[in-house]
Parts: sequence; structure tokens; C-alpha cells
Amino acid sequence: VKSNTGDKTSNSVSFKVSTPPLVTAIGKFSTSYAIQEVGDTRTITVYMKPHDLTQEDFFIANSDDSIISVTNIALSSEDDKTVLTFDVTGVGVGKATIQIKGADEKTESDALQFTINEKDTSRTVYVTPYGEKYHYSAACAGSNATATTENKAIRSGKDRCKKCG
Repeated sequence: VKSNTGDKTSNSVSFKVSTPPLVTAIGKFSTSYAIQEVGDTRTITVYMKPHDLTQEDFFIANSDDSIISVTNIALSSEDDKTVLTFDVTGVGVGKATIQIKGADEKTESDALQFTINEKDTSRTVYVTPYGEKYHYSAACAGSNATATTENKAIRSGKDRCKKCG
């Protein structure tokens, strides 16, 4: 640096210029998004800041696209947030993770982990939200029963109803 008259100089001065992260915050994933079988699809919603992000500002890191596919990526704004939605589909058996990262890699989400199993093709049965049995007949199960598969009912600890099956 020199004085206005040019006769005095000082030691050099250095500056460090840093840019703020493109993505300043990423909301947490919910485990309710987890898919369990090949062919299952879920739409995932993630809230990020600031509100005006574009697809160039972040990327979706998929640990294994032979197990999970990511499609239908869309962005919108809500108040002070960018809303990211995308679909994940189980396409193969195994384990994979999805993570959102800022394009500058300064911000990242927790990883959402998936364990994908073969499609369950066992018999359809009916279970109630708090019942301990599974039923082959929807009428036996009652009006608040939902359909599931026999394998899933057994894995959840339910026993077979003796009246209808």
C-alpha cells in the first residue's frame, strides 16, 4: 500500500474473502418416508433456506441408484423456505442412503437410510390398528381394519384369527 504522495509504503496486507453457503439450512428427514419393498414409491419433502434456491444450488446424493431411484424433483417457495420434493422408488434389494447437499458442499442433511426387500406377495389379510390378530376376512376384522399382507402381519407380531382362518 502506498501513500497518496507515493513516498511511503507499508507491508502487504492480505484479505480472505469467503462466500456464504448457497444453502444455509436443510430440514431433517422423517423416518416415515422409508420404503420397504421393491416397487414401493414415496414422495419426500425437504425444507431448505433461503427461499429462492434453484436446482443448481444443491444436489441429491444417492449412495446406490441400483437400489433407490430418485425422480420428479421439484422446487417451490413457502414463506422464507425453498420446498424440495422428489420421489424415491425401491428398484433393487439392499441398503442405500439419500442425502441433500449444497452445491458448494458447505451444508448437508442427515442421511435417510433405506433397506429394500423383495416384494411381499403373500396373501392379503386384514388388521385393526391395535388388534393382536390378523384376519382372512375383512368382515371378521371389523370396520376399522386395513389390508396388509400375511407376512407383514406376522412380522409385526400378530397371530392368525382362529374364527376366520
